Amino acid sequence: MNTPLVPLHPLDPVLWLSVLAAYALGCVNAGYYIVRWKTGRDLRELGSGNAGATNVGRVLGPTGFGVTLLLDMLKGALAVYGAQFAGLPAPAQVLVVAAAIVGHNWPAPLGFRGGKGVATSCGALMFFDPFLTLATIGVCAALLAVTRRPTVSAVCAYGLMPMISALLGYDALVIVLLLPVAALVISPHGADLAEELAVPTLSPASAPNPPPAPPAIATPAPSLRFKLATEPWEFEAIHRLNHRTFVEEIPQHAPRPDRRLVDRFHAENEYIVALHGRDLVGMLALRGRRPFSLDAKVPGLDRFLPAGRRAVEGRLLAVEPAFRQTAVFTALFAHAVRHCREAGYDLAVISATTRQLKLYRHLGFTPFGPLVGTAAASYQPMFLTLEHFGRTAENSPALRSRLPDLAAPRRPLNLLPGPVLTTPEVDAALAAPALSHRGPAFLALMDDVRTRLCSLTGARHVQVLPGSGSLANAVVAAQLSLGDAPGLVLANGEFGERLAAEARRARLRCETLRLPWGVAFDLAEVERRAAGLPRGSWLWFVHHETSTGMGNPLAALTTLAARHGLRLCVDCISSLGAQPVDLRGVHLATGTSGKGLGAYPGLSLVFHDYEPHDAPDRLPGYLDLGHWAAHGSVPHTHSSNLVGALAVALRAVTPARLTRIRENATWLRAALHAQGFTLVVPDAVASPGVVTIALEPDAPVRSLGEALERRGFVVNHLSPHLRARHWLQFALLGDPPREGLERLVDTLRQVRAHASPPSPPVDRDRTDARPELTSV
Repeated sequence: MNTPLVPLHPLDPVLWLSVLAAYALGCVNAGYYIVRWKTGRDLRELGSGNAGATNVGRVLGPTGFGVTLLLDMLKGALAVYGAQFAGLPAPAQVLVVAAAIVGHNWPAPLGFRGGKGVATSCGALMFFDPFLTLATIGVCAALLAVTRRPTVSAVCAYGLMPMISALLGYDALVIVLLLPVAALVISPHGADLAEELAVPTLSPASAPNPPPAPPAIATPAPSLRFKLATEPWEFEAIHRLNHRTFVEEIPQHAPRPDRRLVDRFHAENEYIVALHGRDLVGMLALRGRRPFSLDAKVPGLDRFLPAGRRAVEGRLLAVEPAFRQTAVFTALFAHAVRHCREAGYDLAVISATTRQLKLYRHLGFTPFGPLVGTAAASYQPMFLTLEHFGRTAENSPALRSRLPDLAAPRRPLNLLPGPVLTTPEVDAALAAPALSHRGPAFLALMDDVRTRLCSLTGARHVQVLPGSGSLANAVVAAQLSLGDAPGLVLANGEFGERLAAEARRARLRCETLRLPWGVAFDLAEVERRAAGLPRGSWLWFVHHETSTGMGNPLAALTTLAARHGLRLCVDCISSLGAQPVDLRGVHLATGTSGKGLGAYPGLSLVFHDYEPHDAPDRLPGYLDLGHWAAHGSVPHTHSSNLVGALAVALRAVTPARLTRIRENATWLRAALHAQGFTLVVPDAVASPGVVTIALEPDAPVRSLGEALERRGFVVNHLSPHLRARHWLQFALLGDPPREGLERLVDTLRQVRAHASPPSPPVDRDRTDARPELTSV
């Protein structure tokens, strides 16, 4: 215990050097510098505006909170340690504690705007006297157990700290000096204290993903009604509640003699109101017309919001104090959500009072941008997507009962190999006004797309044609038909067979090396066949065999073809954008705008490593790669909407996306294995884009697929080649979220509960793994 009765010498230079050093240590605001380093932004313009550990947690999450808390405590402890090392008595050490707190709360390098001193004071006091600190913490814990109000409990505990020090035997000077220490910690919490004393206690956790259920709230009285305001007396009551809330309770506007506050957007607002008889007890205003009030407060508002959404602004949320512990808020919110859905809105923006940020996070709102408003009435801009609120409603009995249709995802999870799941940004690009395909804006857009495609693959050239992946393969076959060289097609699935069919239609001289579906190529056998071809011949195969999920070895076959002087042609339709694709050394390759690139179907991609020549006497213009190359991919009409959507999608094809698809595919395959399903392709040769499972021969594949669709999952079960083999497919080409895949696996488990477990399929194609060679 630190109780020496050593006199304090006011002119002692060591004392004041220690005090200055403690202030300087306090000024090193860890939270401010960590957030500036991580985000480039000022922590005091984010969240609550406080430069402390709690606000860092809002911005950077639990790790940021923990690191900041530890560093703030450490600087307080270091300040006191320095004083003790210098031999200063207990009263001087208390002054050092105070200096460290002052430095944290009012740091000179940051314009005297810092934190609130709790962590710094705890670290300093713990080093000053752990018994005093632990006793104060014990008092705080006891008060919290009784009051359930954390700020009230902490303020009272700090206020009692001088009394606790007296009980521990400190002299009068230490006790007196502890009074300003307590005041330094208590004074910044005045607004928090007033908030806790003024509003009902709520204890939601900060927003995890998916959000937890909002706090349980009592059922409203039967006489409460919720509706859209339409009557003159309802609007008059709105103006009066507006004044009581935003003038008398929250000092946001100047008082008015008539005690009526008419919102400046009143004529454009729609009001959801709660009525108790003829009394209006709650309201929420909605306004869908831009500019929003937030547009004036947050410059460049749209850069903070998800693109491609139809937004509405929620404003003027007010509930009479007597009804704040009822379900009025929940019901108002539910009615507003229903109204927004009917009006076609799928994004809401609000200015949330900083007193209730936890509640709004609970409902799924995401904070963005700096605080707005005034020091006396500050607000945090936040947005809420319909999908995020749907996940909140799914976990909340109160909201689920009011909005049962939101418990299931409004937009089913697309697990098809095409068309694939798209992002809101891609959707918005598709919906943009059309451009002339002859205009400079479109030509620049096309150049950007072609440059990005070549950068993604390492290809020398690419042509973009209106059409499907099948058209792209027909163009490759047409190019091969211009020469007389023979070739070899490799087929171990439906799409390898389609390449063989294109070769037949183009009357190419070639052989087809066939393997059972789902069986990997024997490279030694391929090499033997390739060695029998003259140099200048060609080799054509599918990189990602979509029908099975097989990943065929692009790198190995590129090397093999180069060794034998063969021109390699590759179908990359399902691999492009879902896994790394290296087209260096590849003669011709095909892709499409859908599939792994995450855009809409409708554009064919043909990559080439040479300059093709126009062949008007040999090929139809649409199949002539030289014709497209001569006109920069725009000899004919193009859809700017499809090209624009592809341009946006290409920006999202990053290494992080490819890694995420691979990791999610690995997880999904392991989860399906654990449920006893038979996967068509072994893990070692599986491609990440598609996972195909084999059901028992008498399994009702269509019924299972339809059952999954009813539960919000669109899977591939209707393709004839899948139905013939009793296979079911889950495609990850659109980068579905892990949370959706987890729900898929759980739903599969539930659906299978009424069926016998799957057994290994009996497939005639797989009974003999010997290759088959046919000629055209």
